[in-house]
Amino acid sequence: MQKYLQETQDLVAQGKYEEALKRFVWFHEHALEHDKSMYGVRLSFALSCWKNLGESYPPAMKALVKMRDDNEKSLRESKGNKNLFHDVRALNRTLDEPEKTVQLFEFISKGDPLRAEEYWSIAKDPILEQKRYDLAQKYIEDIEAEFLEIKEMYERNVALCDNPQFGGALFKKYNENRFVAEVQKLIELALALNKRDAAIGVRDSALAVLDDERFKGLIPESKAQQGVGGQPAMRPES
Repeated sequence: MQKYLQETQDLVAQGKYEEALKRFVWFHEHALEHDKSMYGVRLSFALSCWKNLGESYPPAMKALVKMRDDNEKSLRESKGNKNLFHDVRALNRTLDEPEKTVQLFEFISKGDPLRAEEYWSIAKDPILEQKRYDLAQKYIEDIEAEFLEIKEMYERNVALCDNPQFGGALFKKYNENRFVAEVQKLIELALALNKRDAAIGVRDSALAVLDDERFKGLIPESKAQQGVGGQPAMRPES
C-alpha cells in the first residue's frame, strides 16, 4: 500500500490527475483491507496528498468534499461506526472545517448519547479546540485523569527522542510543544468549568514534568472565578 501511494503521487507529478484521483479514492476505501498498518497514513498523509491534488484539479477537491458529506450523512442516519466517525474527523481536518466535526458530534449526542460516549475520544480534540466547553463538560468529569493521559503520552514520546528514526531534536521539540498545547487546552477547560483549583493542579503538575515558561501565564492572578477570555465561568451541570 505504501508503494501504491507513492505510485499515485508519481502520477500527480506527471500531470495524470484523473487517474491519480481514482487511486486516492480507492486507497481511502480499500487500503485497510490489504494493510491495517496504513490506518494512520490513510487519515493523514494520504488525505493531505489528495487535498494537494484538489488545489490543482478541482474534481479531486469535489470528490474529497463528497466523501466527507456522504460519510457524515451516514452517521446522521445512525449508520456507520466509530471508525467512520474518525474518517469524518480526518476529512474535516483536511478540509480545514473542524467545526463540522463538533456539529456532527453535538447532533449525535442529542439523539444517541450512548453512541456519542463511544465517539467522544475522537471528537474531544476538535471540541476543545473550538472551545465548546458546554459539550466537553458532559464527558470530562476528572480533570486530573485527563492530565495523566496527556502526561503518559508525553513520557512515552520522551523515550523515543533518542531514536534518530523519530527525528531526534525535532521530535523532542514537537513532543514538548504538543504537551504544552494539550495542557493549555485542559487548563482553559477547567477555568471555563469554574474549577480553578483543578486548573492550578494541572499547571503545577505540568511544570513538574516540563519546566516551560508557557505554563506560568495560563491562569489569571485573580482568585475571582472567571471563564476563559475574562468571560463568566460556566456552571457545571449537576
